[in-house]
Amino acid sequence: MRKVLLAVLILVIVCVMGAFSFVWYTFHRMENISVNISDSDESYSINASFNRWKSGRIRHYLREKFHNDIFKKNNVDAYLNMDDHARVHVKTRPGHISIYLDKNNAGFDSYYKLKEVEEEIKKKLTEN
Repeated sequence: MRKVLLAVLILVIVCVMGAFSFVWYTFHRMENISVNISDSDESYSINASFNRWKSGRIRHYLREKFHNDIFKKNNVDAYLNMDDHARVHVKTRPGHISIYLDKNNAGFDSYYKLKEVEEEIKKKLTEN
């Protein structure tokens, strides 16, 4: 009888641990994505908040797009010089990115490059 009770107790503990692990994994993988775009005559900005575990793929994409190793860091607050001599302000931290372009000091090339970045960020954030 004791062996049966011990086996049942072990089975209950394993089931509870499995359920807890599943709930923890599901909770931490929930999709909380917010992408805000502001496009006026004077400025263009991208602000995105997302799950921290997607930060690596966003930083990798930005590193390749801008050809800049600064995105190897988790926390970035820098101005990037574009090909048309525009300056883009980029801030990143795990789970967040902010990109700002002053259109008064930028050409169409910078603007369209950031529009491409916007679309790719949206795509990467919705991938599993």
